[in-house]
Amino acid sequence: MSSYDSPPFIVDSHIHLYDADALDGLSWLKKGDQLYRPSNVSDYVNAVNNKLDKVEEGVEKEKEDEEGDKEAEADEPPSGPRVGYIFIETDRKNGTNGDDWTGPLEEVAYLRRIVEAEAEATTSVTSTQARCLAIVPWAPVHAGPEALERYLAQVEETAGPVVWPRVRGFRYLVQDKPHGTMLTDAFVESLKLLGRRGFSFDLGIDQHRRGRTQMAEAVALVEKLHGPESGVAEADKVVLIVNHMAKPDITVLTPHADRGFAAWRDTMFTLAKTSPDHIFMKLSGLFTEAPPALYAQEPTAFFAATYPWLAVLLAAFGASRLMFASDWPVCTLPYGKKDPPAPEKPRTPGEVSAWNKWRSVVAYLSYMATLDEDDVAMLWAGTAVKAYGLEKK
Repeated sequence: MSSYDSPPFIVDSHIHLYDADALDGLSWLKKGDQLYRPSNVSDYVNAVNNKLDKVEEGVEKEKEDEEGDKEAEADEPPSGPRVGYIFIETDRKNGTNGDDWTGPLEEVAYLRRIVEAEAEATTSVTSTQARCLAIVPWAPVHAGPEALERYLAQVEETAGPVVWPRVRGFRYLVQDKPHGTMLTDAFVESLKLLGRRGFSFDLGIDQHRRGRTQMAEAVALVEKLHGPESGVAEADKVVLIVNHMAKPDITVLTPHADRGFAAWRDTMFTLAKTSPDHIFMKLSGLFTEAPPALYAQEPTAFFAATYPWLAVLLAAFGASRLMFASDWPVCTLPYGKKDPPAPEKPRTPGEVSAWNKWRSVVAYLSYMATLDEDDVAMLWAGTAVKAYGLEKK
């Protein structure tokens, strides 16, 4: 491995997968959107290998000797690293108040099919290069512990005895919910239940759009869960995994003079210090927070522009509590064509290369921070293994 690179095996702690049947069931997606097309494991592996699976629209694809081409492709060694990925729920429609569990349970069944197929396939590039290590489904934590208990039983039944152990945590996005949602007794008691059951919770918050109020609520939530007045034994404290660096506003030109940056920075240090053994952070999500002039830059330039935010996280959490996460395929959004794609339209070179571009940004952070061998191992795999309890599987 060169000094500016990633290891040959990494854990990608945040990807989304969905097939064509799920497109109309995603709460945030509508026809004509760039991501309104299947995003499956083979598409993900193409991204890891920076490989276009089809030519651009308007260029005729050669069809001669197609079978021979497929055989050659099967023998072609992958160019990217081997990846163990962690699936994160895709916010399927779940009713007005989160009381319709049909969509989320269908997603669990979909992941069951993926995991079972991976267990049977041992020779294809897709099966040998990318494997599902853990599943983080949606959960109605806002509804209180009694409803959550019923839901967990249904998830276990849907997942089956082989796949259920891979369910390592749950997520319920609060980034778009009314202020105060995460501080209700129902929400807090549900997260305490997850901790007692040995599950983690992925915390999706958004400084860029929700401001200081949501940052303050995140700190208050941690105090209720992990503070001295929480009444929770150390072994039962739920692990919180903050998504996408808490979505900071990276559009500001002078972050150190910006009040929003100061609020985000203070929150990061407070979270890291308040619960050092139970809070982890995903390095992800910056492409979709960046303005066009920034996300178009090469990885080193993108790193330089976002260094103030990356440096805060490295100082607050240390590499042993930071984890690589791609947020694929959402990370591809800035790099697609602006005209609405049909579901079958091939991905652009920019979309396909987005995964490796983010990997390069994180690799450059590792290089510029002169992380030692142990810290590098934690950043690219060890932190995710620890946070999601993968060694306990």
